Amino acid sequence: MIIDFHTHIWPDKISKKAREHLEKIYGIKLACDPTLSNLLKFMDKNYVDKSVVCAVASRADQVESINKWLFGVKSERIEIFCSMHPKCKKTVSYTHLTL
Repeated sequence: MIIDFHTHIWPDKISKKAREHLEKIYGIKLACDPTLSNLLKFMDKNYVDKSVVCAVASRADQVESINKWLFGVKSERIEIFCSMHPKCKKTVSYTHLTL
């Protein structure tokens, strides 16, 4: 079994903006928008059985909505690491949900 243990994706509605931001910050060109459908295509093309999606919250108020979205993409092929932020009081309550 091949597991890609560190991936990042965004909801379709913000993936283009996320891609443009990442390209600007890191000075690289991404192959495609970082979406679930593109991750699954990459996995199929490269014989990856499972991917772990890691999400980043840059603000505490983003944690809840990011984690709700993550649980929506969790599947047989997609595992998740919940988003955390040091200023979010609910962070600990999310960590046990992914176990």
